[in-house]
Amino acid sequence: MSHMMNVRFPFPSGPWVVLLLSMVFARADNCFSCAQPLLYGHYTMQSTGFLDPQLVCKTCYDIKERCALCRLPSTKMTTLPDGRLLCRFHAGAAVLKDRDAIRIFESAKREVFPILNGLGKLPTRNVSVHLADANKMTMLRRQLGPAQAGYDTMGLTHSSRSPQGEWSHHIFLLTGLPESKLIAVMAHEYTHVWLNENLPEDRKVQVDTVEGFCELVSHKVTQQRRDALEQRVIQENAYSKGQVSLLLQAQDQHQFHRVVNWMLHGTEPAMTANNLNRISKETAAPARPAGPVPLPQAVATPVPDELTLKGISGVPGRYFALINDKTLTVNDTARVRVGQETVSVRCLKISSDSVTLQVKGQAEPVTLRLRTGT
Repeated sequence: MSHMMNVRFPFPSGPWVVLLLSMVFARADNCFSCAQPLLYGHYTMQSTGFLDPQLVCKTCYDIKERCALCRLPSTKMTTLPDGRLLCRFHAGAAVLKDRDAIRIFESAKREVFPILNGLGKLPTRNVSVHLADANKMTMLRRQLGPAQAGYDTMGLTHSSRSPQGEWSHHIFLLTGLPESKLIAVMAHEYTHVWLNENLPEDRKVQVDTVEGFCELVSHKVTQQRRDALEQRVIQENAYSKGQVSLLLQAQDQHQFHRVVNWMLHGTEPAMTANNLNRISKETAAPARPAGPVPLPQAVATPVPDELTLKGISGVPGRYFALINDKTLTVNDTARVRVGQETVSVRCLKISSDSVTLQVKGQAEPVTLRLRTGT
């Protein structure tokens, strides 16, 4: 004979208990790293990759590997070819292909042009964009001089001028950045291009002030885009050694176009708290053009009917070759316009007076030489 035994649980039971427990677990935050509920304590970590602080469980906090962009630990990392790690959030948004960077650069220019329109020449057809991994960015930073040393570089600009006075600009951008970050960096680097073509040769401006002004334009772009995270990053970083903060103050007091005119025609090499009030007196700021000014349009320029080396710029070990309508450096691949058609080429070697290319569809490399008088 079997007996039925009634067992009384020490805890209340019933549907309302299930509801209470579900509410408790639903309210529990999840760990940024492992996505598990935070039931046993956590750390709160502020990051430049997110507007709000992120919560990390005690176990994941001890993970040594950190995302290269947000500096937070993660149990699911993607490793880039240069060895950098990206968390699952930033890996999914990483820009890794040149064609995507070029498309985003067009968006960035559309953001910058209205800001600088009417205040100077807006370069457009002589600017090329290249993605570079962390190793290549380190090499470029060393080649471009000690002023670039010591920074976690996301963008670099190399500008050169031919004997005929024609400018050529190359913007190098770190691979793996999300589009929002990339646009902010592109706005900064394009402002370097703009300054290089518009800053008078006799105007001496300190490097930190130049960087601060580029950050100022980038900040205006992030405001237009309502990107609160990138605005905060610019305001809080120490990259320009306080110059961006002073230039933001100057803009608030005197308007942006007066700050631009001070950059181009002022006498002080740097912005200081003492000369904030002298901007309007030191230079006569030109008025903005009345009404909307049409943005520069990219116009297809005539090109030779054969591959032609039109110029070489840069320094030994880092030459740039202008071939028809494209500027290349060693290992670059591009589609070059030849008459009414395009051909795909890869740059193999550049010397002081020649370039060697591998043309798609041709078995042997082609060497082009500068023509006399070029």
